[in-house]
Amino acid sequence: MIEKHANESKMESEAELRLYVMVLRLQNKHETALQVLTGKLSEVWKHEHEKNRLEREILWTLKQWPELNQAAKKAMKQDPDDWSLYQLYLDSVFGMMAKQLHSSSTETTEDKENSSDLAVDSDVTAAWKFLGTLVAEEKSKTRAALRGPLLAQIELVSRSRVSGLNVYLKKVASPMEMLYDFYELFGDRACCYSDLEHYLRVLDDKEQSELLIRLAKQPALCNPDVQDEPIDVQQAVKVMQRHICSVQLARSLGLHLRLSVEDKKMVVGQMMEHFRNGVKYGEELLETEVRPNDAYALLAAHVVIDIASDTDDAAVYWDAIAILEEAYTLSPANSQIRLLLVRLYSILGIFDPCAKIFNAMEIRNIQLDTIGYYFLNYAPALGYFKTAQRLVKMTLAYFFVNKKDGPEYVTTAYKSGSFHKILEIVQFQQRVQRSISFPMTVYDVAAGELLIGGNCLEEVHDVLSNTMLWAVTQLFPNLVDNRDARALDTWDPLERRLSNQLVGLSFELDLQWLKVRSITFRLLYLVVSLLRLLSSPSASSQDSDLPTTGIPDGCKEMHLLSAELQAVVETLGGNSHLPAKFPVQGPPESRIIAYLDCGHAGIMVSLVSVAIALYQAAFVNWTAAESEPCQRVTEQTIPKVVSILEEQLQKCKASFYVGSGEKREFAGACLQSVVLMTETFVHMTIILAAFCQLLESKHSTKRQKKKGKTQAMLDVMESVKSAIAPLHTRSIEMMQEFKSELDQIRQDITADKLVSLRISSVVRIVIQCMAYTLYNK
Repeated sequence: MIEKHANESKMESEAELRLYVMVLRLQNKHETALQVLTGKLSEVWKHEHEKNRLEREILWTLKQWPELNQAAKKAMKQDPDDWSLYQLYLDSVFGMMAKQLHSSSTETTEDKENSSDLAVDSDVTAAWKFLGTLVAEEKSKTRAALRGPLLAQIELVSRSRVSGLNVYLKKVASPMEMLYDFYELFGDRACCYSDLEHYLRVLDDKEQSELLIRLAKQPALCNPDVQDEPIDVQQAVKVMQRHICSVQLARSLGLHLRLSVEDKKMVVGQMMEHFRNGVKYGEELLETEVRPNDAYALLAAHVVIDIASDTDDAAVYWDAIAILEEAYTLSPANSQIRLLLVRLYSILGIFDPCAKIFNAMEIRNIQLDTIGYYFLNYAPALGYFKTAQRLVKMTLAYFFVNKKDGPEYVTTAYKSGSFHKILEIVQFQQRVQRSISFPMTVYDVAAGELLIGGNCLEEVHDVLSNTMLWAVTQLFPNLVDNRDARALDTWDPLERRLSNQLVGLSFELDLQWLKVRSITFRLLYLVVSLLRLLSSPSASSQDSDLPTTGIPDGCKEMHLLSAELQAVVETLGGNSHLPAKFPVQGPPESRIIAYLDCGHAGIMVSLVSVAIALYQAAFVNWTAAESEPCQRVTEQTIPKVVSILEEQLQKCKASFYVGSGEKREFAGACLQSVVLMTETFVHMTIILAAFCQLLESKHSTKRQKKKGKTQAMLDVMESVKSAIAPLHTRSIEMMQEFKSELDQIRQDITADKLVSLRISSVVRIVIQCMAYTLYNK
């Protein structure tokens, strides 16, 4: 239809033409789209700049390098600081060189060179000369030079070295000299480091050493109170920024990593001295503005993190927290300080300050999906259950609003003629709906409701019968990672940074955690719902997710889910990449790591096997012959569960403290294990409560009257109850032991390190489990 409209020359608006080009590109008809942009129809396109941009994009897609080279050169003359133009230009140069390597004929390039006013630069020599003219033009101007041309020369040298085509450039360009020249020109700009960091890898060892020597000579800002003459604020900020950039570059070249612990402590002292010297020059700034000296505090904190890694002592993080808190007091709007504080507090098992930072940052909308995981991962894992519920429900509301408002945005774009925006809106909406954070928040809400509420099996059933829990499982194969894994700045050498492999591993581990959550909740749902079905068959009409054939298929599904849970745990246990060492500046460690070590899966699988046996026996009215497997499974499995529980409880208690004697202190990192142990008690309590209700004779009164319950049947039930009784008794004792240990920790903890742990909420839930287990016994 659009094509017919175009052929009949009925396109009279730019919006229509833009839509036509967009459709052609989606259909991979790039040649036709290029003809439209360069033909008669393009006359209705009012914005020449956008038309030329689309033309260059299509030329790049079609790999028409000579034409792209000429188009990029023409645009670079008009806008010499547009970095995307330089990227396209260099792509065309190296594209033509690669083509020439595979073909002995260069007729196409020569024809193009002869048919245009602009020569085609088909090798690095021509490209170097062209970029050199742009650099010379910039340096000759009276205004401040633009970064684009000089940075493009560095990019050309970098690509040439990587591809092994630097024979000519080796004679005319020294990468080290070029980097230092760029630093000399733009070192007082905050963007200088981010411009140069990618090119440090092209330097050999000798060049790196020479650059370090030059950077070490850069002067720092003196204490303003001892200066002979007052210095202008603007000039002081430039001096400070130039020195900060030199330190950042030196750190990226590995200078700090090669120092001893004592030398690193000296560097921390120097950075904090520079930080305090620069405080005066940010006093006039608004509270919402970032201070120019903040980078010194961040650099000092990063060196302290290095010391913690070298000494394997998490307590050293307190020094980094003290540095960051000092900087945060003076510069409350700096997001880097905030996020690094959140990361360090969370590593130490403290979340109260993180909740305050979350409120101060006013994280909303898409930020909940990209950086919200810094808070959402830790709040429930550290026992901050009520705050976690508030955060996850806020995030869940964002996902629902995005889905609801999407069609409205599309309609608005259509009515306003912004057709090209419709695709962007749809793609954005789909990406948000496929975010791994969506099912994660759904499961976190359910987990929190089970921990905080769930005072009876009816409440547990209401929580687990939420259809959203099962609907999100359909998203698992297509989930995407929208987290900003590199939200925290880092100046570490490339080999110490968060790699793409680790980002992918983090995403994969969170996917497995989702699977574990899904299987666990489904098993608990089946345990509770099949009990309702046995007790009152009419209740099954309310459970649309139950197997249609009742108990036999329900037991079969539980068996399959148990096998799947075991397979996930065994696969992860055999993963050679685990445990992986994630940098502090990377994403938080997935909760599946602590889960693999807590024995929860073994307890769940064992108890579900007992549940299957019990339901199968109850289904055949506890006949002696059919109940023998139930007795055997129960007698064999319950001691195993008790053994796993005792082992995990001792392991959990052993992780409460680090050090000995006067250096003995609470290890906040153990809270993840404490919370998982608490979840184990909660899930075990739910299953035991179901067992108790099933085995109580009052639930079988009607059936007994109808069929007559023989003494043999009662003996079978009593035998099963006797086999389960030790687990009831020992679990209550272990919960009491667990609670006593947590109470002792609460008494031992002091406030001299800003500690505010949510042990009390964990203790309350353990007490709840104890009371519920005693009641059902």
